[in-house]
Amino acid sequence: MLKKIWERLKADYTPKSVEVLRKGYSLALFKRDCISGLTVSIVSLPLAMALAIASGLTPAQGLYTAIVAGFVIALMGGSRFQIGGPTGAFAIVVLEVLQSYGYNGLIASMILTGILLIAAGFMKLGSYIKYIPYPVIIGFTAGIGLILITSQVKDFLEAEVCIKKAISIQPELYYFENLAGVYLQKGDYELAIDFYKELTTQCPNRYEYWFYLAMAYKNHHDWELAKDAYYKAVELNPKSHESYFNLAYLCFNDNRPQDAVECYKKALEINPEDWESTYFLSLAQMQTKDYENGLKSFESRLCRHSAIVSQEKTYPNLMKEKPLWNGEDLKDKVLYTYYEAGFGDIIMLYRFMPELTSMCKKVIFKPQKELAPLFRENSYGAEIMEMYDFEKYLDFDYHIPFL
Repeated sequence: MLKKIWERLKADYTPKSVEVLRKGYSLALFKRDCISGLTVSIVSLPLAMALAIASGLTPAQGLYTAIVAGFVIALMGGSRFQIGGPTGAFAIVVLEVLQSYGYNGLIASMILTGILLIAAGFMKLGSYIKYIPYPVIIGFTAGIGLILITSQVKDFLEAEVCIKKAISIQPELYYFENLAGVYLQKGDYELAIDFYKELTTQCPNRYEYWFYLAMAYKNHHDWELAKDAYYKAVELNPKSHESYFNLAYLCFNDNRPQDAVECYKKALEINPEDWESTYFLSLAQMQTKDYENGLKSFESRLCRHSAIVSQEKTYPNLMKEKPLWNGEDLKDKVLYTYYEAGFGDIIMLYRFMPELTSMCKKVIFKPQKELAPLFRENSYGAEIMEMYDFEKYLDFDYHIPFL
């Protein structure tokens, strides 16, 4: 009996690192893994130190934890491609345990947590995660984020006090710059404006001062003054993509679409792959009645971060791997279509699904997860994707956004 259990454990829980070494691990794979590890560490190590501070520990303890945990995850993990790193949710738990039971109690609780996680893995409890309602997950995540933010307010307020004390001892320009930044981040735009105005007077050729002054004016809704400051910023730094983008935004909202077009084009000269600038350029172009170029630019909406949402593969990657349907005969083809608009637009356009399915061998449709049950009851012959289905598991010939 014990032998059978052992054989099953070896089959189900052999670390992926062991399997990879058995199959053969080349120098090329080692180089790729090293690059991947360095890329992850750039984010995870500073994050680990920050979360350690938020948890009431030292940065060094966060650093050691990230290094050891990352090594153990890579060595004992069950996936060939896996990222291990710190999570913000634990900061609240760690802080509470540390304050209530001290450092020794924290160590004991973390060991017990590891044992429980291993036990949950053996019992395959992770498969039940999909039954947790989406609002619960969102509520939990939002709650953790709110607690993290409020826990740092005290330190943020203390920064203002400390900088003021530093200024009283030695009134260096650097300290005034930091204090202006604190006011800008706090949302005290009037004080931020006063400080940045003084800084631009003291150092009229410093691009950063004009840029942040413009940002303070913009957030304070002083549009004309913000535009003047942004113009000064781009005069000092013609390669400032952010200045041109914000200047274009102000021109567009001031009903000056042609000026907005010029600024968005300048921003795109600096960063041609900025899809946000391309998208807003399309709106400005259509407002100037340049519909031909406006519609071409409007296709960038599918490459914007806000349009990618829950897709595992982004629209640009889909374009590289599979062709976009452009009216070709679909009689023996499989078409993958996915949402890109709001609930109302998708519901109204869904009435065309019967016509679409009649043209294809098969239609795979990915709606918003909230609408999936509704469309599954009225699929009209289309295959409705589940929430956890990903494009990499699909077999299709063409793809196209549903809109």
